[in-house]
Amino acid sequence: MTTKKFTIPSLDGLRALSILLVFVGHADRLPQPVVPGVGVTIFFFLSGYLITTLLRLEFDKTGRVSLRDFYLRRVLKILPPMYVVIILGAIVTAVGLVPSSLSPGGIAATALHFANYWMIFVDEGIPKSMRVMWSLAVEEHFYLVFPLLYIGLRRRAFSARTQAAILAAICIMVLIWRIYLWTVQGVDFTHIYYATDTRVDSILWGCILAIIANPYLDRAWGPDWFWKLIAAPFGLIAVYVGTRGYNIAPTIGYTMQALGLVLVFTAVIRFPSFGPFRVLNWRPVVWLGVVSYSFYLVHRYFILWTDENLDVNKWIAAAIAFVMATAAAWLLHRWVERPAAKLRSRLRHVGERTEDERIETSPSTISSSTVETIEPDLLGNEDPQSPSPSRQ
Repeated sequence: MTTKKFTIPSLDGLRALSILLVFVGHADRLPQPVVPGVGVTIFFFLSGYLITTLLRLEFDKTGRVSLRDFYLRRVLKILPPMYVVIILGAIVTAVGLVPSSLSPGGIAATALHFANYWMIFVDEGIPKSMRVMWSLAVEEHFYLVFPLLYIGLRRRAFSARTQAAILAAICIMVLIWRIYLWTVQGVDFTHIYYATDTRVDSILWGCILAIIANPYLDRAWGPDWFWKLIAAPFGLIAVYVGTRGYNIAPTIGYTMQALGLVLVFTAVIRFPSFGPFRVLNWRPVVWLGVVSYSFYLVHRYFILWTDENLDVNKWIAAAIAFVMATAAAWLLHRWVERPAAKLRSRLRHVGERTEDERIETSPSTISSSTVETIEPDLLGNEDPQSPSPSRQ
């Protein structure tokens, strides 16, 4: 039976943009056009938006959400490539190809999705090449709780506005908590940057967009020219300003970035064929978005290896690392992600195929955003950079 293919324009392009920002941020010798952590904020927001869109579609269609299928999809999507990279990373570190600290506790924390808190309270023991996995921990914590919260909101028949208001209230509480930790408790920037309890609002703002003003599902509001010429540029400015200033970034900065992304996402999803937005839907850009999870998992190895072993110009070193990471990402995607996707399809309930499930069983394509081939999340920059006064 032929199934309808579910696509959201521009999302793969946004994934590609995010991973490029992360890569440049980790290539320490390159100029940094923006604070590297912007890439992870984009991915957190995208994750919340897409996961909530899929949950919303499933509940609207069936009147329920299958938690079994949801968690099964997440486990088989995230864990196989992650554990392959953890094993290879431990071996590479142990034999000295990429020198770094390594301990059983650090590896266990990474594998069990507590890398972010291990890096806050212990720090040592997770190899540099694996430290990017702190953001996977944030995502996994979100996955464990949010579906239960969303189902509860829908079963109580709360309106979309009420659902969004409840999530916005949680975001405001997280903002207040960040401000308290930074200004009263005096925690350092790495704590704010890594902790789930200080970063989850970046995901929840994406959830709010998916519920209350989803540019893919809901009726458009406002003239086209407003979104193209005013909202999108203003959103980009908000994202940029949210990274500036010693006291802005770790307090209201993430909120400013997320609110800016509300405008940007709405514009690029509604108008994928408009001028500069078309870049997000070019085939090479979309392809990079498709393999971006695997790219994220491996790219830090190659940056560290080229820095350690090649005495070449910084641009050449970055180019070599990028090519090697892209090739490795393609192999990981082909030989680990795709077989895991086939296993997911075999384990599903027969006759309970939601839009999300149909996506994940369709062949990988290089058209507008495909939700099957890559999760919207799991990217992050493991080296938070607190803006210094000189950068204000």
